[in-house]
Amino acid sequence: MCCSESLFFKARADRSVGAAHSDTLGAAVLAPEQEKASQPQDPSTVTEEDARQAVQPFQWAKHWYPMAFLDNLDPKVPHPVELLSQRLVLWCDGQGQWRCFQDKCPHRLAPLSEGRIEPSDGTLMCSYHGWRFNGEGACTDIPQSLDAKANAAACSNPRSCAISHPTKVLQGKVWVFGEGGPRAFIDSAAVQPAYAPNLAVEETLHDANGGEAVRFAAPYVRDFPYGWDVLAENLLDPSHVNFSHHGVLGNRDKPESGLTKIRPGPEPAAAPSAQDTVSFEVESWVRQAGKVDKWSVQFIAPCLIQWTFTLPWGNQNVLNFYMVPSAPGKSRFMFDAYTKAKGMPLMAYLVIKHLTVPWIPHLLTASRILDGDTALLHWQGHTVAREAKEAGNSWRQAYFMPTPADRYVAKFRQWLDERGSGGPTPFDPNQPLPPLETCKEAVLDRWNTHTKNCKACQQGFRLVRAVQIAAAMVGALCLLGLSAALGRGLPLLSKLPTLLSAGALLCTGTLAQCKSLEQKFKFVEYNHSHQH
Repeated sequence: MCCSESLFFKARADRSVGAAHSDTLGAAVLAPEQEKASQPQDPSTVTEEDARQAVQPFQWAKHWYPMAFLDNLDPKVPHPVELLSQRLVLWCDGQGQWRCFQDKCPHRLAPLSEGRIEPSDGTLMCSYHGWRFNGEGACTDIPQSLDAKANAAACSNPRSCAISHPTKVLQGKVWVFGEGGPRAFIDSAAVQPAYAPNLAVEETLHDANGGEAVRFAAPYVRDFPYGWDVLAENLLDPSHVNFSHHGVLGNRDKPESGLTKIRPGPEPAAAPSAQDTVSFEVESWVRQAGKVDKWSVQFIAPCLIQWTFTLPWGNQNVLNFYMVPSAPGKSRFMFDAYTKAKGMPLMAYLVIKHLTVPWIPHLLTASRILDGDTALLHWQGHTVAREAKEAGNSWRQAYFMPTPADRYVAKFRQWLDERGSGGPTPFDPNQPLPPLETCKEAVLDRWNTHTKNCKACQQGFRLVRAVQIAAAMVGALCLLGLSAALGRGLPLLSKLPTLLSAGALLCTGTLAQCKSLEQKFKFVEYNHSHQH
């Protein structure tokens, strides 16, 4: 058992070996081969410091989380976000620094995300009464003050300050610390963000060794109607790909489609905490490779899961999945992928580096892949929460996982129970669960969960709308011209009427295609029964 695996079970070193399966008879626990692999580490090899750290709860609020890709943020306006059930606002101050405040004005708690950034001094102004705040959160102006002296006195009162969260810009993303307030700036300095270890820390144009890195897939963000734990569990489950994403990313019809062999992998490099990581290697049918292939998965708490594949020319393609715990039953998913430029075929390099239009793979690939299991996971997450609340069933009783394919799902759930206190954003046991959303138009809503916050897709949407307008206008002119030509007695099959007719038909087809594309920015029905 490798270090990253054994650390999952150090917390159990001084407990009964049978505690891992002390649930009622017949309850869903690890399969026998999984139980064997999951036995606690020999207590004689566990140091006192190891045991102390392993039983200490994971402090979700004392960690960094990526909230947005820098490319998607307009520095001229504030941006509302949600983290650990806190409504926050991201904004860029007069010095070009990205800041994060709790989304409430200290005056009467109006949302600062509805405010504006003043061009004159780069302060954030609350739109309710005009209070202004600098990058540190200090109030700089209260327009209702009777005079300059009163204004200065009110602004110097600590209660006039907005609550600020530490921020960093790393690897093309704005990161936010889970806690706010003065103490958070001290605590955050000692915490390493779970950034991608394969990339340079400050940016994404180079790999960790200084070589050129190429963005293999356009960065993508989507807000999901299910919790962080369900999202993480899904990304640690390679066996679902050939079934949930059949015809898009996987292939359920191959004899090997259910094959999922998993074994321990090397400990992730540059992880903030070894006890909060896990790594494993997978052997499964990979549709893109057209064969059973080997690849690796690693989890770095609290927010990163990486999948690493070997490309046909030998380079590694690293897929970075970031998971942000927004609120109970809600999470934010962020994705990017990079490979080394060195060793790439020239044509592949030129196409990926210079000819890729980001909104096209978003529209036709990324959104379609995620539509494949968004509804499944929304309903699964609600059922898991209901089982726990109404029947008192933990995942151990609710899940039946008899194959090794679920081995690391079980490991993740055990870590979440023993060190993660059940998760970052659990439902309030004293409150009723929110109703289950069964309308697919709401669950698979692309516009509000992705398009409206994606700069690339907004550009694509505007382009498609513009082409629609142009096609309608040109088509109308062709029809008017055709009518006039026929009115002058020209035969329908003569040159001019034929050209005008062809133009009208081309514009009609373009208009239809653009309307279909426009719909894909908003919602596309996904029915697994129709995926052949």
